[in-house]
Amino acid sequence: VAEPGELLPLALPSLLYTLQNTLVFLAADRLSAPLMSLFSQAKVLATAVFTVTLLGRRLLPSQWLALGLLAVGVGLVQVSGGSSAGAMT
Repeated sequence: VAEPGELLPLALPSLLYTLQNTLVFLAADRLSAPLMSLFSQAKVLATAVFTVTLLGRRLLPSQWLALGLLAVGVGLVQVSGGSSAGAMT
């Protein structure tokens, strides 16, 4: 078992992770499925942009293409989500 001083730096990230998961479950309960999907996939796009801008990491052209396709796909689901939601039930 580790000493208490070794576990202290992990306390804040674990509390923030718990808060984030709680908020995700609340959002999932209150938002429609297409909108929840939009926000979920937007996290991937935001992470990629922040990785490039804040960390200075370079992405390959194929990775940018994949992110672009993800953005287009999420947009198409969001646009068509209202009209096809009734047809699926």
